[in-house]
Amino acid sequence: GTATMDGLTVSTGVYNINTSGASLISSTGSVKIDIDSDNNATDNRFLITSDGNTKNRLEVGEDGDISFYEDTGTTPKFFWDASTERLGLGTTVPAEILHLNSTSGSARIRMTSSDSTDCMIVFGNQTDNATGAIRFDHSDNSLIFNGYNNSERLKINADGSSVFSGSVTSTGLAVTSKIGRAHV
Repeated sequence: GTATMDGLTVSTGVYNINTSGASLISSTGSVKIDIDSDNNATDNRFLITSDGNTKNRLEVGEDGDISFYEDTGTTPKFFWDASTERLGLGTTVPAEILHLNSTSGSARIRMTSSDSTDCMIVFGNQTDNATGAIRFDHSDNSLIFNGYNNSERLKINADGSSVFSGSVTSTGLAVTSKIGRAHV
């Protein structure tokens, strides 16, 4: 059957929506779920589970922490720590703003762009959002390092040759080439 109620209040217990088809909560306005609305606890959470409540899928803590679980539903693998404002992938204790952790192999970041553009990591600060960069240019397959004022300082071409901008200073720099060896 169908029941329509304004201001429905349900007290403690387990409540099931039993249907042979898909269940839906629908609203033409906002929907709000308030965890610990009387503010008398510190560890309440909102959970979405599957397989008869045996596998966690999503957990939102009263403190603002958010966990998304892996396929078995036992270990959070995508975690937002609200108190430190850090995101962890593969860890629930992110040590930096973004912390990647792989316990089964290499931790890698993959960036893919169109064939004629680039992939870039840009470094900046609060007053200058582009102070340096590492860029791979797909149009000529070069790897470029930008330094001070985000200007190109080193370019490694597809053939392995390199172009430096500025000067190279070193104590005991050894350069080896096909025609000989030089010490600077």
